[in-house]
Amino acid sequence: MKHLKLLLFFALFALLGNPAMAQDPDMADGGRQQKKYDKKYATDPLLYDSIFIPSKRMEQHNDFLNRQYPYPSRPRNMWEASINAGFFSVSGDVHIQPGFGFGGSIRKAFGYTFSLRGDFLYGVGKGLNYERSSGLGYNPVYNPAMLGVTTNLNPDSIAITTDYFRSLGYVYHNYKSNIMELSLNGIVTLNNIKFHKRRNKVELYGLFGAGGMIYSTYYNALGADGRQYAYDSITLLVEDRSDLFNIGGRKDVIKQLKDLMDKTYETPAESHFDENSLELGGKKYTFNPVFNTGAGIAFKLGRRVSLAIEEKVAWVNDDLLDGQRWQEWPTGAQPVLTRDFDSYNYTSLRLNVALGSKKNVEPLWWLNPLDYGYNELMQRNTKAQTPFELPDTDDDGVPDLFDREPNTPAGCPVDNHGVLLDTDGDGIADCNDKELITPTYCQPSDKDGVGKCPCCGKVEEVKTCPSINQNVCFDMDKSNIKSDAMPAMDALAAMLKANPNCKITICGAGGNKYKEQISWSRANKVADYMTEKHGIGRSQMCIQYRGECGNPGNTCIVVKNYTEGEPCMSNPPPPHPTLGTGKDKN
Repeated sequence: MKHLKLLLFFALFALLGNPAMAQDPDMADGGRQQKKYDKKYATDPLLYDSIFIPSKRMEQHNDFLNRQYPYPSRPRNMWEASINAGFFSVSGDVHIQPGFGFGGSIRKAFGYTFSLRGDFLYGVGKGLNYERSSGLGYNPVYNPAMLGVTTNLNPDSIAITTDYFRSLGYVYHNYKSNIMELSLNGIVTLNNIKFHKRRNKVELYGLFGAGGMIYSTYYNALGADGRQYAYDSITLLVEDRSDLFNIGGRKDVIKQLKDLMDKTYETPAESHFDENSLELGGKKYTFNPVFNTGAGIAFKLGRRVSLAIEEKVAWVNDDLLDGQRWQEWPTGAQPVLTRDFDSYNYTSLRLNVALGSKKNVEPLWWLNPLDYGYNELMQRNTKAQTPFELPDTDDDGVPDLFDREPNTPAGCPVDNHGVLLDTDGDGIADCNDKELITPTYCQPSDKDGVGKCPCCGKVEEVKTCPSINQNVCFDMDKSNIKSDAMPAMDALAAMLKANPNCKITICGAGGNKYKEQISWSRANKVADYMTEKHGIGRSQMCIQYRGECGNPGNTCIVVKNYTEGEPCMSNPPPPHPTLGTGKDKN
């Protein structure tokens, strides 16, 4: 009960200290009034004041304030010291009895979500079995004959006081283990970044780390008279161990054992007796590395004080923390070690106090890293007193903020980046170009943008035409141009405009009257589209409806290069004007 009283004392102390450390609820922050849902402290408006910035990060801080770097410097923040106490237990081969632990730690933030904590822990774990255990043959404490066999000790080097193996053949395993640990643990805050609140009032965190521990384990094997306990006086409800799995049976056995045994743990438990052992305060301790995992929740009571509940599990590569490592085994058989190593758990109540001067902000895991950005946005909105303007120094219609040429001459056309236009790409801006469109084959241009073309401004005709082979497909028995065919025809029209000396053949397949008539209709629809939408003259198009290049069965005609010498009709009459398409196909 001592550890429970200690926990209650810490909790009472924290709760009583809270009002003294609370801040004025009417405090203003940057012109804002205190809100009941928004906890603030005196340093909040000055979070990025230079007083909180260490000299080694001052350069970054100045660049941030001068808008030369987008990220503020990390402020100097307080350390956190804590004391803790709670329930301690060893998870091993013996049933757990209530134990206690206490310790202290020091913690420092290295960011808003990660911090390091150095921990010291002293724990006392106890255990007592309600089952009889007969696997004693290889335990040198309960069977002294094994000294020098399972250990490297001479039997004459220690006082032999217990021999349960020969006298009773069984014991009720018990132990008391004193454990001391030093470790360094990383702590990750899980709920620090908030989009809708200034700061945490509750911190959720996980921890991981490593360190070293020493332990010393003792049995309560002898009574006050120095003799072995008369375990055969323990009466069972039924002389069958299976009855012990009944709750009533367990409680009855435990009560009888506590009435029989005293409170002293006088007999050193089985240990490794190796180079990891050391003497400390008259007791033999064994050293082991330890690995920690755990989680906790902390509640903020004031700017400097918080209270946390934490569960930590320590993993140790040792099976003798509880003094027991042998399985139960039939008489005469070879003893076998238990399967798993021992570990220990520590459930603690922690009183945390932040340490630091007024030049330090509170520990960073309590602060929201988005706080400054949100305050900047709010302050900029509230300070706007004049209409928002974007200056345009050269009056070219592009604000200086986006202008890549902020000093263009007046009256000169520019693109959407404020750069002088040069339509023909001859290196002379349009406002100084006396020949606005200079063909590429006439460049380079002179200083006035005039190109150097052949005599009299005539350009030799280019007779080579681009290769053309394009299918235009229609719905069955239809001659209307489909929308998905138009982009290809638009590209074809652009090519014909760029090459006015080139001709195309629009060709459909022949066959019976119906096939000729619908091929003629489809070819003319293509020609009409070129003429009406793009202004291509009929003289650049030849229509065939009795050729072999189309395939009405697949509802497509072909547009290809015109071959010199072929007959060319740019606007032929319908072959069968009285034939109704889709009705008479003979």
